[in-house]
Amino acid sequence: MKKKIALVLVLCLLLSWIPISTIGVHAATEITDPESVSGSDYSDAYAAKLDNIFQGTVSLFSDTDSKFPLGSSLPGTYTVAGTISGSQCYIYAQAVYYYLFGDIPYHGEGIGNYWNHSDTVLTNVSEVSYDQFQNAGVAFGAYVRTTGNRDGSYNGQYGHSLIILTYDKDHIIYLDCNAAGDRVIRVWITSWDEFNENLLTQKGRKISHVVQAEGAELKDPVIAPGGAPTTAELSIDKADLSIGEAFTLTLSSDASCDYYLSIVDADSGEIMVEENVSGTYTNAFSKAGHYIARMTASNAAGSLESNAVDFWVFGALPTVASLTASKKELEQGETVTLSVSTDGDYAKITVALFLYNDNYNGLEVCNGVVPNSFSYTPTEIGIYAGYVTVGTHEGSVESNWVVFYVGSYTVQYDANGGTGAPAAQTKYYGKIITLYTTEPVREGFVFLGWAKKADATVPNYQPGDEFAENANVTLYAVWQQNCADGHNYGSWILEKKPTCTEPGIIYRVCDCGQRETLEVPAAGHRFENGTCTACGEADPNQVTMKGDLDLDGNVDAEDLTLLARHVAGIELLADTTALANADVNGDGSIDANDLTVHARFVAGIITDWEVSALTP
Repeated sequence: MKKKIALVLVLCLLLSWIPISTIGVHAATEITDPESVSGSDYSDAYAAKLDNIFQGTVSLFSDTDSKFPLGSSLPGTYTVAGTISGSQCYIYAQAVYYYLFGDIPYHGEGIGNYWNHSDTVLTNVSEVSYDQFQNAGVAFGAYVRTTGNRDGSYNGQYGHSLIILTYDKDHIIYLDCNAAGDRVIRVWITSWDEFNENLLTQKGRKISHVVQAEGAELKDPVIAPGGAPTTAELSIDKADLSIGEAFTLTLSSDASCDYYLSIVDADSGEIMVEENVSGTYTNAFSKAGHYIARMTASNAAGSLESNAVDFWVFGALPTVASLTASKKELEQGETVTLSVSTDGDYAKITVALFLYNDNYNGLEVCNGVVPNSFSYTPTEIGIYAGYVTVGTHEGSVESNWVVFYVGSYTVQYDANGGTGAPAAQTKYYGKIITLYTTEPVREGFVFLGWAKKADATVPNYQPGDEFAENANVTLYAVWQQNCADGHNYGSWILEKKPTCTEPGIIYRVCDCGQRETLEVPAAGHRFENGTCTACGEADPNQVTMKGDLDLDGNVDAEDLTLLARHVAGIELLADTTALANADVNGDGSIDANDLTVHARFVAGIITDWEVSALTP
């Protein structure tokens, strides 16, 4: 008579061989109802071997007589067939496969004499399905290895190994060990989607290989309908809505159930809907906001809560968005509050926060929808910078960027034999600080600056310098002894060149570091033709009189002669004041018109340079 694996599994569970507290590691479900799993016609030999494994009546390891049933924890190291040993998940899975079929799959290639009648039927798979297993002919007892390598190749450090006990169109039941790093043996039941999400997609893994015994007969176990629901799905036709716009929620389960729906305001907690519904629910909200819907599927055998569905009802499109941080400098593990202000009735706020440090150049560490005030706790030292996008289904605006610095360092000052060193300074990662300007003193010595070594003779920093190092540092005063028998100064060095009106500065330095400074008097103006040759300033003593070209304070025939020679090109005026005085009609040029007006003035025909008289 063929055996049913379901009864064996359930008995194991009822004997508490699978602790309920550990199930969440895989997001798989504990099998509790004996009628919920109907086994297929396994061979008697296969069923008997599974019984032995579950009940721990057979030792799977060549180096121990201990027998380990489901739910027990394996020792630190164990050996399979005297060939491979360790405490990892794949060692246990190899032991089970070896006990069932006499082969050791190893990394999908087998080991020597322990690879006689097995095949690799699937490799490099990102996700699996019932049809894919069927087409590949995956049999019960197959060995599955996941991997973290993108090309699907074997990775002994990042992956998981398990044994497929049975599967159908909706579920997989499998056996593994050490899933949570605790060396506990467990059996799981999960849907195909959950299997892919939790063992592959979520962890960035692929299936490296699936190995099974040659000629293994594939049966078709059936997960019986009825009983408690094992799936409860809730979906919405549109998640971004306008005020008054209708939405439809769809509810489903794998069992005949009643559905209880609740919708709450995510910000205020107000219950908007709480009622029994059929497979669909349609409504329209007149209040803008962020809402969360949940459904519970239940029948006489049990109940199950669905996934949560978020949706938004938007008001006016926002035009401004501002983001602020409660603090700009904080320690690793300290929490900062980020606050958003915007206009409009309601909008979806999405954050993007990035980390910059020695290891990352813009690693996105926080993203997704957030309330208008939310907290973030940085786990790494670095510079954090981010912004929010505030919008509706009709558009959005971006806020300003905020920056905060995480992780502090201390800059200590050591007078190094002197006194009066400044107090310590705190510096945060990525920020540049200004060193204190206070200087220590030491009798008989001159302070030269600060160095990172106590025996330094040349300073690294001067008081008031910028300091950018991300490290705890002690700065030591650098000293040079004064000259006891008089100073030995070097040559004078120009520090500031004197100008026409400002004095300059020269200095010289003694071997001991003593500095002597002298002031150099201002050079004064050197005027030529009414202008300083050094700075271009006009001579304030230069007489300016319209028509006075020889600058003698009179307008007479000599000036008229100079103007006539200039207009004729015989002798051009060079003095800037004379040139300005020559434009007697004020039209911006010196020509025959100026000559006519000037002649009339000298002749006494006109007596003033009035506008009416400037036209010849």
